[in-house]
Amino acid sequence: MNPNRPESYARRSQTYHLHPATAYEVHEDAAVITQYSAQDSLQQLQACALLDLSELSRFGVRGPQAEKILTSEGLPFPAAINQAVVSEPRSLVARLGKTECWVLADPLADKPAQGMLDIRVMNESGCYPLYCQDSHAWFALTGRHLPDLMAKLCGVDLRPDQFPPGAVVQSSVARVSAIIIHHELEGIPVFYLLSDSSSAEYLWKALQDAMQEYAGQPSGLAAFTS
Repeated sequence: MNPNRPESYARRSQTYHLHPATAYEVHEDAAVITQYSAQDSLQQLQACALLDLSELSRFGVRGPQAEKILTSEGLPFPAAINQAVVSEPRSLVARLGKTECWVLADPLADKPAQGMLDIRVMNESGCYPLYCQDSHAWFALTGRHLPDLMAKLCGVDLRPDQFPPGAVVQSSVARVSAIIIHHELEGIPVFYLLSDSSSAEYLWKALQDAMQEYAGQPSGLAAFTS
């Protein structure tokens, strides 16, 4: 078995069987797509692209001491609900509720840290972990067509003046409940979409269908540095 293929690892994307990717890189205990096809390019990312980041690390905490737990680990606690802020080194902390935050690894880090906090510390401090690594798929849409593309799938106004970088919304995308985070990677607009793992295949196909109008293509992470 090829050690750089998803099948070699217990942890893999819920849509790995849909990806005819040509190159992977091992991050911890999963194979992350670095090149999806020969069409991968920075220009494609700037226009319209879709990436599967489900193998990358993420975790959540919930409870009255969530802010204390995160700040003790050197992570920021966003000032408002439905806000996301970048930490060092470039992890993204999204606040989804009064006492709930998710932390997403930087996709462009050489070796994204697992970042899992000690579960015993959370429990002792009145917080508990949220296993969003397993419960949710993580996709990324990129490019200048994001607002128009998402208008076909979501009833929320996601134009930059209404949904700037750092904004978070919890809504329906193609009739699937999802968390949408407006972010930027290497200056390229990105919408992170996190949805229930059971709907991952359906949502991936719905996003691909919606992208056709804008000549969108799936991509790998290496395109950001190509």
